Amino acid sequence: MAVRLANSAEENALGYVKIDARAGETVDRAFDLINTSDETITIGCLFADAMTGPEGTVGVSPAPNPTGAGGWLSLRDPELDRITLAPGKSRHVPITVSIPPGTPPGDYMGMVVFHEIPPPRVDGEVHAGDASFSIQVVTRIATAVWVRVPGVIEHRVELRAAHKSFADGQLNIVVDVANVGNLYTKVGGSWQLSGPTGRVVLEETSGEWGNLLPSASFSRRIPVSTPRPLVRGEYVLHVRLEYGDPVQSISRVFELQLP
Repeated sequence: MAVRLANSAEENALGYVKIDARAGETVDRAFDLINTSDETITIGCLFADAMTGPEGTVGVSPAPNPTGAGGWLSLRDPELDRITLAPGKSRHVPITVSIPPGTPPGDYMGMVVFHEIPPPRVDGEVHAGDASFSIQVVTRIATAVWVRVPGVIEHRVELRAAHKSFADGQLNIVVDVANVGNLYTKVGGSWQLSGPTGRVVLEETSGEWGNLLPSASFSRRIPVSTPRPLVRGEYVLHVRLEYGDPVQSISRVFELQLP
């Protein structure tokens, strides 16, 4: 199964739908579903909220009923919630995005999820002493619908806290990052860990940290791996984050007792 955005070449290249619309407006978009397999398949469609995962990846919320932007999405033709396609065939699927009146300015993200509906399984006859099992693989393709409502908008990120943790025998420093602005924000950062004598023990000069939806947070895990065991004492972690367009930065120093 393949999904192609039928709105513009730019959106198709990006792999997501980007909409600028005011509160109370309704916008139409469309997808083309293509059966790339050599068997007839049935495809279902559902809508969900987007969410920021604990490590800064944006994905589909597992909540069964969307309460955010996923609830703004609907099929223009409700009968297209279940489509059967022969090999090589395609189907045009229009959707409607309805931004509720009074929606505050900022970014909102929902997900359109197309998924294969497996055929009913036919169980064979099972005799005493027999053992059997089956694995059923279901293909799901999720596409983000990113809506920006104009008004007073800003990128703003906070470095909330840092603490040490142990997992599978590995010492880590965990840094909590939160989006307190109203825009979807990509965060990159650098850090430097200095020991009790002031000598730099570990550092990372640049890197992608994650993506934050408005009001979301994630925890960045920094493995503390050194050739020699750390001397017990007070360590200083310097963290600097960059985010937004134009680029903004924020820095903070954390004191930690390690190891």
